[in-house]
Amino acid sequence: MDKPIKDPTILAIESLKKDIDLIQAKDLESIKKYIQILNTKIDKLSPIMEPHSPTIGEITKALAKAVAERTEFSRSGSGNRGEYLKIEDYWGTFDTPLSNNGLDMKFSTWEKANGETTLIGILSHESGEWFKSTAPIVPEEKTIQANGYNQAFLAATTYMKRNMYGAMMGC
Repeated sequence: MDKPIKDPTILAIESLKKDIDLIQAKDLESIKKYIQILNTKIDKLSPIMEPHSPTIGEITKALAKAVAERTEFSRSGSGNRGEYLKIEDYWGTFDTPLSNNGLDMKFSTWEKANGETTLIGILSHESGEWFKSTAPIVPEEKTIQANGYNQAFLAATTYMKRNMYGAMMGC
């Protein structure tokens, strides 16, 4: 599993706490200086939180072509609710069309300050454009009890990857 990315909000808050300690807001000039610092930090944080790159024209065209080129899904998963698409089914269906159109899908995790872990999916294009999706990873209690936390966490991560992949591909 990729190393979790430290929550950018926490990084900003930690930095702001240091700033607050340095600034004795007893006069108007100190307050103005603090507001400038805060605005700079918010501006730096904003791109991290955006759902897509500033432009999306090229990635949208490439994704439309990739979806049109995909083959039929092969449902290789079987469970108590019938057949389902495993993450490998999505990969098998989309890897070649994505690659042929300069697209790539990557996943990572991000540990928030409150201990929650979020899955981050980034669909990137060779033009530099990208789409980002995030979803919390919440292992089911019954899976934790049956298989332990690590297995439950991996199962929840795979489940969210599968759903995120499908959603980003328009399935």
